[in-house]
Amino acid sequence: MPFSSGKGSVLGNSDGRWQDAKRKPSRMEKRLLNIAEAGEWLGLSESFLYKLVEADAIPHVRFGRVIRFDVKLLEEWIKEDSDEEEGG
Repeated sequence: MPFSSGKGSVLGNSDGRWQDAKRKPSRMEKRLLNIAEAGEWLGLSESFLYKLVEADAIPHVRFGRVIRFDVKLLEEWIKEDSDEEEGG
């Protein structure tokens, strides 16, 4: 049951964690990003991301025509790319 703490309502999630009801999830908390969100997160333009997707040069997931980017896979991709640059 929600209650007021003076700073806004607090709700319990189905997994037992508590969160501020007024706080929206940040983009970093989302697991799958759309093209605009991924571009913002990576600092790349949407058109460049589409080119990377076409070339299969960036990890992505397709649901029909919809393209999504898994944050965890993007983090691994960035790490792998930076490891390659450091190594040689």
